[in-house]
Amino acid sequence: MKKIIISLVIMILIGNCVVSSNSKKEFDDLLVLSIEKNDDICGYIYIYSVSRGELEKISKFSGYDPKWVNNKGKIVFSTDRDYDPYEIGDPPYNPDIYIIRRDGTNEERLTNNKNSYGHIVCKYNDHIIYIEEINNEEGKFKKIYSMDLNGGKIKEIFITKLDITNLDISPDGKEIVFSTYDGIYKHNIDSSKQKELQIAEKIGIYYGSPKYSPDGKEILYFKGNGTFTKMSICIMDKNGQKNREIVSNMAFYEAVWSPDGGRIIFITEGESGGNKLYMINKDGTGLKEIKLPLDKPYKIYGIDW
Repeated sequence: MKKIIISLVIMILIGNCVVSSNSKKEFDDLLVLSIEKNDDICGYIYIYSVSRGELEKISKFSGYDPKWVNNKGKIVFSTDRDYDPYEIGDPPYNPDIYIIRRDGTNEERLTNNKNSYGHIVCKYNDHIIYIEEINNEEGKFKKIYSMDLNGGKIKEIFITKLDITNLDISPDGKEIVFSTYDGIYKHNIDSSKQKELQIAEKIGIYYGSPKYSPDGKEILYFKGNGTFTKMSICIMDKNGQKNREIVSNMAFYEAVWSPDGGRIIFITEGESGGNKLYMINKDGTGLKEIKLPLDKPYKIYGIDW
C-alpha cells in the first residue's frame, strides 16, 4: 500500500514538473511587439509565437514599447494617444504608461502626467522602472522612478542632468544601466554611485539600448559610428570589459535577449521604409530573418521576449 501511495505521489510530482516545463517553454516562445501596419495610423500591441509563426493583435488602442511582466500574464507599454498638439511638453508627444492583460483585457493607466516613458520591468520584484523629464529654473533633469504593477508605491531612485535615452535594470534589482548619446553608465541603487562603462572616444560615436542578459553577467548595447545606418550590436560584461561585436553595418532600432540568454532578436530597417526582425546567436552565428505573417511593409515600435 505504501509503495502505491509513493508511486502516486511521484507521478503527481512528475506531472506537475511536465506542466510547469511545458508552460515555461510556451511562455519562452512568445514575443510581444508594437506593430504599425501599412494601413494603420498608429501602432498596436501584438503577440507572436516564434515556433508557430502566429501573430495576434491584442490591443484595441495604440501602444508602444511593450514589456512583459515576469509571468508573461500582463504587458506594460506606453502610449501617446492623449497627445495634445497645443500642449508643449517634454517629451513633446505626451507619453504615459499603461498595463494590459495578455489576452487584451483590463487595460489600466498607471501614470497620468503625459511625461512618463522609457519603462522596463524588474525581474526581481516586478516593479516598473521609468523616466520623467523635469524642466525648471535650474535646468533640465531626468528623474528615474519605480512603481508596482498597480501604479502604486512610487519611489524616486535618482535624478541626473545626463540625457538618458534608454535604461535597464539588473535581474537582481540592484543596478541600473543606462545610455546617453555618447556613453553607457551603471548606477548602483543602494550606494547611488555611478560608473562609466563606455564613453565615446571621438565625435560621432554614440551608444544606445543597453540590456542586461537574463543572468545579469553581460550587457547588450548598440554602438554607432557617424551615421545611424552604420551601427553595431555589441556585448560586454557587466563591468564594461570583454567587449565584442556580433553584428555590424546595419540600422538597428532595438535588440532583446532570449529568455535563456543564448540568442538575440533585433529590429532593423527594411525595404520601403518598413522594419525587419532578425535572430542571431549571442556568439554572432546563425543569423536569420524572422518573417512576420504580414503581406505589406510594417513598422515595429518596441519588442520584448
